Amino acid sequence: DAVKQLTRAEEGFATDPKFSPKARYVSFVRDRALVAVRVEDGSEIEHWGGFQMDRIADLAGRLRMQEDEA
Repeated sequence: DAVKQLTRAEEGFATDPKFSPKARYVSFVRDRALVAVRVEDGSEIEHWGGFQMDRIADLAGRLRMQEDEA
C-alpha cells in the first residue's frame, strides 16, 4: 500500500485526524475548522468553521450513511 498525502501545508496545519469506520473518509481540524476528505481521491467534502458539536455529530452521521450506501 502506498502512502497518500491528504492535506496540503499551504492550507494550514492539520491536527486530530480520524478515519471513518470503513476508512473511506478522514476528518481533521485545520484552522479551527472541521474538514472531511475522501481517502480515494483526496477531495474535500466538508469544511465547517467553528466548533459546534451538533455539526460534528451531523458530519459523522452523514459519513457513516455514505459508507453504508457504497
